[in-house]
Amino acid sequence: EKQNKVLLIESDIRRPSVAKSYYRLRGTVHGFTDIIIGEASFEKAINIVPGTNLHMITSGSKRYDFTDLVSVEQLKKFIRICTEEYDYVIIGSPPIIPVSDTLIITQATDYTMYVVRSEKTKIISVAEGLRKLISVGTKVSGFIINDIDFSKNSFYARYYDGDYSSYY
Repeated sequence: EKQNKVLLIESDIRRPSVAKSYYRLRGTVHGFTDIIIGEASFEKAINIVPGTNLHMITSGSKRYDFTDLVSVEQLKKFIRICTEEYDYVIIGSPPIIPVSDTLIITQATDYTMYVVRSEKTKIISVAEGLRKLISVGTKVSGFIINDIDFSKNSFYARYYDGDYSSYY
C-alpha cells in the first residue's frame, strides 16, 4: 500500500508554536521565511518529524510582516513547487482575526479548513473570521473543532451518550 507524502508548513511567522510545542526537530532553523527571502533552499528547510513520515517546514528564523514578504501569486508558485514533491501540503496559518496573513494564504490554496477551539472560540469570532474569508473570495471547505472534551462529565458525552462510533 502506497503511503502518501505529507508536508506541514508552519506559516505563523509572528508567533510560531507548532514545531516548538510538539516536535523535537534537528538543529536547523531554516524555514518558511528563509525560503521566501532566498536565504535557504526548499531542501534545507525540510525537517522529518521523528518517528513519523511527516515532513515539516517551520516558520523560519526571521520574523516579518507576512504581507511584506509574499504576494498571493508568489505563494501559489511556492505551493505548486511543494505539490510536485508531496501528495498533501498542509499549511498551518495564524489566527484569522488579529492579522491578515491568513487571508493571503487562503487565496493561494485549493481548500480551507477553519479550525475552531471547542469551548474557547466565541461564535462572534468565528462569524467575523468567516466574513473576512468570504470578503477575499475564499470558500471554506469545512470546520475542524479541536480540544473537545469527551469525558463523562462533558456536554458532548451527555449529548451523545458515549456513542462515538459514527465519528471514527
